[in-house]
Amino acid sequence: MRHQFDGTSSEHPVGESLVDLLRRRASTSGDKQAFCFLAGDGSSEATITYRQLDERAMAIAAHLQSMAPRGARALLVFPPGLDFIAGSSAASMRESWLCRWPRRPQSLRLSAEPIVEASNPFLVLSTARHQEEAEASNAPRALLERRWVAIDEIPSEARSAWQDPRVDGRHLAFLQYTSGSTSAPKGSCLVIAI
Repeated sequence: MRHQFDGTSSEHPVGESLVDLLRRRASTSGDKQAFCFLAGDGSSEATITYRQLDERAMAIAAHLQSMAPRGARALLVFPPGLDFIAGSSAASMRESWLCRWPRRPQSLRLSAEPIVEASNPFLVLSTARHQEEAEASNAPRALLERRWVAIDEIPSEARSAWQDPRVDGRHLAFLQYTSGSTSAPKGSCLVIAI
């Protein structure tokens, strides 16, 4: 994944949230490429503009606002790609836990169980395909018992119901867990700048 900065804004107002930054960037640089997902050979596989990301994030966030209380936790389970970017941008709830989708089914069992136990998510954000893969790979019951939201099935029109969550620096945005490849997964802070 590559984020491309255009160099037009070197400073952001103090106290501006991730939501504010994305909304401002969409209005000032809407048609510029925000992210590019590269294929294994280095060629561009998929891109998304700031406007597309803002609209997609608003649709997902509006859907989440209609189904989960403010401050509820969401576990993000995505493969590398733009779905992860849209899902993490939409995490307008105050607290979210991130988990990278394991490549092997046994890895999912080993890494997901302690993360689900520690984070106690209200719901799981993913794609319809990855929910099916989790069910087919005998993922931990604690993960499968959560309510799953397939962000690729949320219509773009849902964005009209989005309400600004008015978050600021006092609110935890993300907690990312390590993979747990050498020990049990551990939480670490993740800071994202747009």
